Amino acid sequence: MPNKFPFCVVLDSNVWVTEHLLQTTIGSAALFAVSAGQALIAVPEIVELEVENILIQFGEKAVDDIRKSIALLKHLSGNQMLSFMAPNHEAIQKGMRARWAQLDGVIQRVAFTHDHARSALRRIITKSPPSGDNNEQFRDCCIWEATLEVAEGGPVHLITNDAAFYEGRDRGRGLARQLEEEVRDKKREVNIYSKIQDFLSMKKDFIAMLDTDVLAAKIMQAVLPAAREIVAMENDKGRNNFVLGQPLPPRIQGFATPKPTVFAVSFEIIFPLQNIAPKRNDATLELEGTCSYVQNQDEVAEIDVNAWSVSLTGSDINISTGWHRPERLGEFYSNIRFVK
Repeated sequence: MPNKFPFCVVLDSNVWVTEHLLQTTIGSAALFAVSAGQALIAVPEIVELEVENILIQFGEKAVDDIRKSIALLKHLSGNQMLSFMAPNHEAIQKGMRARWAQLDGVIQRVAFTHDHARSALRRIITKSPPSGDNNEQFRDCCIWEATLEVAEGGPVHLITNDAAFYEGRDRGRGLARQLEEEVRDKKREVNIYSKIQDFLSMKKDFIAMLDTDVLAAKIMQAVLPAAREIVAMENDKGRNNFVLGQPLPPRIQGFATPKPTVFAVSFEIIFPLQNIAPKRNDATLELEGTCSYVQNQDEVAEIDVNAWSVSLTGSDINISTGWHRPERLGEFYSNIRFVK
């Protein structure tokens, strides 16, 4: 590294974790776009180390949660024969190594170097992005140094949900101005996206034309339990008494995957919330998520609400937000997530 390439994608740790090492449908769509473009996914060494550490922790927690659930079911059912063959630490590590090996044809590792460390330290001392006041982001600085190195070979698409990389820590304002100036001074190209779907939206050839009316009904039915749970959680705080209204028409976008009849779908749905508590404002609930759509079976699967926010009506003020971290990895070592 660097080598010449049509384009390269750098995924931050949060993306690798959320997309289960690109084994979700959205991850599959990203791999399809990269492979079709004869491009690369660059993996900074510091990202790979962090991803492995996080996913192993999540995997072990998932195993522990399942064991506790099995114990509860034994007590409630009286069936002491219930059992669960859980992968141990070594098995989880082995599975992850196998996945990295599967990706060898499309990924290229970027070694963590002494120069990366020195430059990252300099950014922290000068409080330069992605570091800042009271925000010493050593890992982010190292990822940025690796991204700049990769960009010597061609355009780079950096996908990260980390606010430290964005102007004013606002993901809607693009790359931080100082980072943008640095890229320009070095005569390189780095584009930034907060999620894979935004990157795929830029790759027009991989946007799928789907019947959004049919999809909307299926998706809204699937996410209603999550919406009701969030409203109940907000009402439990005691300040508001929201009633869930009829959702507005959702924003839906589909992306091609290697399987011709399976599409990755991202969605955003807004529910009005009527506040029946005295002298309290109404609000809106916005859900963002992903799913897969199996066209020949006309069904959706793998529904996942990734993020949500409750905002006061007519205001930019969020009174509550949530970001789903993939802590339940029971599906990660089975084939539940894969559409045959």
